[in-house]
This record gives sequence, structure tokens and C-alpha cells, in this order.
Amino acid sequence: MIFRKPNFQGDYFVHAIDIVDKRGKLVDHIGGINNVVVANVAFEELRHYHSKNDVLILRDGARVMRRSRGFDIPSLPISPSAPTRPTAG
Repeated sequence: MIFRKPNFQGDYFVHAIDIVDKRGKLVDHIGGINNVVVANVAFEELRHYHSKNDVLILRDGARVMRRSRGFDIPSLPISPSAPTRPTAG
């Protein structure tokens, strides 16, 4: 018999979808999924049905894979003194 230890949320799933408020405090644990493809599809569908005041997050264990607003793609600030890439022509 294989005994799996629960993660820090108390469930046994690899991926979880949670709702947090704007300060990052957990509001609700929606569910857990073991397949990353299904987790991404579920996350995309749920993005349209949650409150604008809350942030939907998709986790892989403790690591946040995606957020519903603002932080899906990390962006780096561009410094005015940063060198630019030369263009051909």
C-alpha cells in the first residue's frame, strides 16, 4: 500500500485552484486536479465566473503557476538607460 502525504492545503492533488483576495489571503479552495492539462482548462473556464475583487490562482503544490489577473506573464521594468538592440537595415 502506498501512503501519500497531504500537501500544505490538506488535500492529495498535485494542482489546486484557489481564490484569494487582493492581499493574498485564501478565500476559498475550489478544487484539486492531478493532470496539468485539465488543471489549465479548468482554470481558464473558472476565470470568467469569479468576482472581480478576488484573484483566482492555479498552484502546483506551493508554487503558483498562474493568476487570473496581473501576474500570468512576469514582466521586467525597462530602464530608460537600458541599451537597445540594433536593428538591421
